[in-house]
Amino acid sequence: MEPHAFISNARVVKLAARAFGAKAAEVTGPCRSGAPMKARLLAARILRTDLGRTVVRCGEAVGRDHSTVSYEVRRAETLLAECPQMQEAYAETMRGLGLGRQSAGRQSAVGRPFATADLPIADCRYPHQPEDMK
Repeated sequence: MEPHAFISNARVVKLAARAFGAKAAEVTGPCRSGAPMKARLLAARILRTDLGRTVVRCGEAVGRDHSTVSYEVRRAETLLAECPQMQEAYAETMRGLGLGRQSAGRQSAVGRPFATADLPIADCRYPHQPEDMK
C-alpha cells in the first residue's frame, strides 16, 4: 500500500481551502468563483493527479460530479502552469500533506516566503472565464 493511501480526501480539501484562506465548507459548497473555487480546483487536482483517486471519489470529496471533476482538474493544470498564486498554494498544500519539500517556495523581496495572501485572487483568472465571473 502506498504511503499517500492514508491521506484522507477531507484533509486535502481542508489544506487546499486553508491555502486560499477559505473554509472547507465553502470549497464543497455551491460557490463558483473566488478563493473557494480555486481551492476546489486545487483539491480536485491533487486528489486525482497526485494521489491517484478516482474521479468519482474526487467528486464526492469536493461536492461535484465526476465530469465536473475532470474539467476542474484540467482547469487546475492550466492555472498551475500560469499562476504564481496557484503554484504557491499547491506547494503549501503538498507540504501540509507531507508530500512536498519543506524548503520549497519562492522568496519575497523582504526575504520571507510568499504567502498566498500576498497575491490577490484576481491574479489567477482562468483565461476563458467570462468578464462577469472575474
